[in-house]
Amino acid sequence: MRQLINEHAVVAVLGSVGTPTAVVTAPIAEQLQVALVGAFSGGDVLRPNPPSRYIINYRPGYKQEVEMLIDGVLNAGIRPEEIAFFTQQDSYGNAVYHAAAMALQARGFYQVDYLTHAYYSRNTLNVESAVATILKANIPPKVILMGGSYAPSAKFIKLLYEDRPELWFVNVSFVGSHVLEKSLDGINANVVVSQVVPEIDADLPLVREFRAALKEYDSDLQPNTISLEGYIVARILAEALLSMDGPINRETMIDSLHALVDLDIGLGSNINLAKDQQQGSHMLWLSKLENGAFHSFEWVNANFSQ
Repeated sequence: MRQLINEHAVVAVLGSVGTPTAVVTAPIAEQLQVALVGAFSGGDVLRPNPPSRYIINYRPGYKQEVEMLIDGVLNAGIRPEEIAFFTQQDSYGNAVYHAAAMALQARGFYQVDYLTHAYYSRNTLNVESAVATILKANIPPKVILMGGSYAPSAKFIKLLYEDRPELWFVNVSFVGSHVLEKSLDGINANVVVSQVVPEIDADLPLVREFRAALKEYDSDLQPNTISLEGYIVARILAEALLSMDGPINRETMIDSLHALVDLDIGLGSNINLAKDQQQGSHMLWLSKLENGAFHSFEWVNANFSQ
């Protein structure tokens, strides 16, 4: 990122993926005063209080995602003691776990440290120890809140499904529902994913526009929620560029982005990137694996007895 800024004089940076990456890139954006736009992470490092002029998020943070997931399972009848955790052992996994602890405490449960917590190491598929941790839990969980990437998460789900097919595996958006779907090889586990974008078959103007643009670019490419999020971020940046009247530089780029305070791009809810906002969108969606594919889902349809 320093090379892009110092040697190529970029006016903004897009495409930062992951919380561990954001831990490095966010301070660089602050130090060199360049906009870091639409990072693919819900980590708190991207959401300082007060909001940073240089960190411009589209997506809701993990706190909001996890709060929705925790409230959903509790409202559907799960007791806090019946929740366990599976997280990547890094800043991303920690962000998901701490968000869950805050959400549970907000619901009056303060013994989060006593809940079963299984880990795996980043950039590995070494999840066998995590599976054993879940199977040996003093109180068998009914729901596992997951903060992992798709490949280890899929392996973890498949291994546990052999012994505990009734378990619910509840994931935050970073896992990527469509790559997770492919990695699960058609098993019919109870897998839920929170999403910061709608499903790719949603009847929304922006989604139709995205699918048409992707087909025109390469008809062999299959749409998914990760590429849809990237399209949304690029669309927002394009709107900022089109609204500029005068020279394009780092400061005018940032000013133009922050001027997008009621932007309708066809998502069903307007984008607000005002200076006092930590993120442009507060919309969340749910999807659940059914017959080998993810579909829109609501907690009212959850059946934890199976």
